[in-house]
Amino acid sequence: MVNSRKVLALIMGAIIAASVTSQMAVQVYAHDEESSSSSYSDDYLGDISFLDEEESSGSAEPMKEGLDVEELKKLTNFKSERIKNLPRYRYQMVDDPSNLYVSTSNLVFKPTSDTEARLVCLDEESEFNKDIVVPEKVSIKGKPYSVTSIGIAAFYECGNLENVTLPASITRIGDNAFAYCKNLQLETLPGGIETIGKYAFSFCDKLNLRTLPANLHEIGDSAFTCCGELNLIELPANLRKIGKGVFFYCKKLQLEELPKGITTIGDRAFSCCENLQLTALPEGLTTIGVMA
Repeated sequence: MVNSRKVLALIMGAIIAASVTSQMAVQVYAHDEESSSSSYSDDYLGDISFLDEEESSGSAEPMKEGLDVEELKKLTNFKSERIKNLPRYRYQMVDDPSNLYVSTSNLVFKPTSDTEARLVCLDEESEFNKDIVVPEKVSIKGKPYSVTSIGIAAFYECGNLENVTLPASITRIGDNAFAYCKNLQLETLPGGIETIGKYAFSFCDKLNLRTLPANLHEIGDSAFTCCGELNLIELPANLRKIGKGVFFYCKKLQLEELPKGITTIGDRAFSCCENLQLTALPEGLTTIGVMA
């Protein structure tokens, strides 16, 4: 009797699997034959659209005819589990999950105005996501958008990420954008970046930036905390404030001077920076925080 039940269970499982596979194939092929984008509906996420590679970057080849089901699934499968698991208080999609667009390069975008878009997140982190190239423009429903910001927690805890190329159009990096990317070896940032959010690069053990963007005027609290390999040679001249814990436990930091316009150094801003080489402080400095 036990063996009979097992056999019956296996048969039923095979029937269900075949049914699901059939439905999935129909849905995926509909994406190829009927339009350049398809939709995914989820009670949590709302409507999500998928961009072809041509739409995503504006320069890639159009989607080829005759792709098999598995390849098409890679183009259209939005893996929502990563989004659901991201810390809710850090994540901007919770209140308004509509109008998300997923490129075939595994990046999720969201229009923020008539001309600009935000990179919301990496769809699903995997061993293949070692090198990410963020496009300068995306085409959504035939309209071009400049990618101007990296969203909150966009690459949060992407432990496999080693290199990311950001376009010149980026002006803002959001809170926790690259937090806990322990293998990220980013060496430069686009010169047009004006704001780096709180905890943006915190706990990036291999981050080896030597300089920060010239236009940068705001660094959020703890933005580079516990970046053990960080060794900046200078800070941007436009910087007026170094927030709380910005360079906490950056042991290799050897800054010799601070920008003349600095007025505030927050609590623990340089705490545990045992190789800091400062010999003087700016004349306009008015506030030095606890354990700075």
